[in-house]
Amino acid sequence: MQIEFVAGPLAASVSPVARIIDQDALPADLDPVLAESARAARFTGKAGQAHDGFVARDGAIVRLALAGAGDPKAKDRSAALERAGAALTAKFLTSGESTLTLDLTGTKLSGADVAAVLLGARLRAWRYDIYRTKLADDHKPSLKTLRVASAPTGTEAAWTIEAALAEGVEFTRELVTEPANVIYPRHFR
Repeated sequence: MQIEFVAGPLAASVSPVARIIDQDALPADLDPVLAESARAARFTGKAGQAHDGFVARDGAIVRLALAGAGDPKAKDRSAALERAGAALTAKFLTSGESTLTLDLTGTKLSGADVAAVLLGARLRAWRYDIYRTKLADDHKPSLKTLRVASAPTGTEAAWTIEAALAEGVEFTRELVTEPANVIYPRHFR
């Protein structure tokens, strides 16, 4: 999955859009219908929870997703943020959407916090479908790009470090997943 950083406010018609929500802190500016559907679905913002729905913005219907980041004062905050990113990817990976925009407008997350969200999203997107010959089209991954809008200062630098970690994890997963008749000890020299 590609991670892109975009500057400036989002256009009203950008869809789907995701927001990171702290536990028990639904934002006041959230569309009332989406807020009510989140409450009805028991979405409270716990780490790893996800909820999505559709809202009307300037005459356009926009898909909006919420991902729970857990308690902002928790000791394992970065793990909870990784779970939030992973929940978003899980929801949209095979949804038919090719791009998801993470809107960070008005958030209190630091650059390192956002990098943790992106790490969780990217690691959850990893799949090795080379040997799956009968995979139905609606089960194939469609999500290719995660755009980050209004990122706090230092996010891109923090993501550079986390991206290197993600590449290492993905490489290791590929080595472990490849069958023994394709990669065997002689290949590791």
